[in-house]
Amino acid sequence: MTGRLNFVGAFLSISVAATIAEGIVEQDQIALPIIFAGLLGAIGFNLTTWYLGLPSSSSHALIGGMVGAMLAAVGTGGVKWSGIVEKVLIPGVFAVLIAGAVAVIGTKVAYLFLRNVGSDTATRGYRLGQIGSASLVSLGHGTNDAQKSMGIIVLALAANGNLSAGNFTVPLWVKIGCATAIALGTFMGGWRIIGTLGKKVAGDITPPQGFSAEASGATLILGSSYFGYPLSTTQVVSGAVVGSGIGRGGSETTGASPVAWVSRGSSPSPARERSPPAPTGSSRCSATRPDRS
Repeated sequence: MTGRLNFVGAFLSISVAATIAEGIVEQDQIALPIIFAGLLGAIGFNLTTWYLGLPSSSSHALIGGMVGAMLAAVGTGGVKWSGIVEKVLIPGVFAVLIAGAVAVIGTKVAYLFLRNVGSDTATRGYRLGQIGSASLVSLGHGTNDAQKSMGIIVLALAANGNLSAGNFTVPLWVKIGCATAIALGTFMGGWRIIGTLGKKVAGDITPPQGFSAEASGATLILGSSYFGYPLSTTQVVSGAVVGSGIGRGGSETTGASPVAWVSRGSSPSPARERSPPAPTGSSRCSATRPDRS
């Protein structure tokens, strides 16, 4: 189901694709070898962190690869620094913080509801609710992340003279290709990242936590896609998962994500601490998460 929703989400908007194609680097200075070099750096980083199971940002790796290639080939004049700050850095930082804060509040409210209604009934409700919230995360993942690849392909087509640089459009075959690729990638390789987010970031996640984390993450991702912000789905959902752990009152978190985000190194073994017991009758499950962003 996640792969199918990734595919559908890719057709909902092209705002993020426009940001990647027009708002990061100067189109009139881009060339195919520059794009190829940027993609090589991003792909190498993605494969390394995927193999290690680190929930790092392939979105930021893609943008960083393009910026690095432009700096090497053209210099600082080839990068739209205002676009990097306004469209990437500021939204990226605040989206993670907001998703975490909303998840903290949502989890606290969820456990309050759990005590008032009864653990068995409420837990069943949250488990059903997670089908909807996880589906929205998958939809948002396809909407935001597939468009980044679309933007790069459009940039390459413009650099080769196949598309007009002044008239942004995404051909249908590009949409279908990117939608298919992200759906297949999630289906084939998502379990490593799902395992890290579902078990190592905030310990074993209960249904109230999973619902709160997924709902807050999905809202931020879909909203940002509308405004054209190329967020990291991985980091937004990771922030929401950490927030749900804080909202539950546990302290069982890992240093894997911060290390991957900041130093791009390998993950240390998480420090396992005892978290508060789950309410009686509640089963544990991990938050559904599509593969990397």
